[in-house]
Amino acid sequence: MWSAAGSGAVGAAGKWVYASVRAYVILMAQQMPIYSLGQLVGEHDTRLWRLLHHYVDCAREQVDMSATVRVGMDETSKSRGMIMSACLWTSTSAR
Repeated sequence: MWSAAGSGAVGAAGKWVYASVRAYVILMAQQMPIYSLGQLVGEHDTRLWRLLHHYVDCAREQVDMSATVRVGMDETSKSRGMIMSACLWTSTSAR
C-alpha cells in the first residue's frame, strides 16, 4: 500500500495514489494517535511509525541548525494524569 515498487501499481496514476496516501497519513498523524490512524488506513502502527520517521529524518537533513546556541524542552508528565506532550524550541541568539 505504501510503496509503488513491486506493488502492482501501473503508471503515473498509481504513483500519485501512493503519494496522496502518504500525504494523508502524515497530515492525520499530526491530529490523532498513530495506533488509531493505523486502524483507519488498515496498516500496523509500526509501519506508520517507519513512514513518519523516514520523512522526519528527510526534513531534518534540510534544516540548517548551525546557528543554534540553545535548545530547550518542556514536557507534560503522564504520571500526573496528563496526556503526554512535548514542546521543543531553539534559540539562535545567546543571552
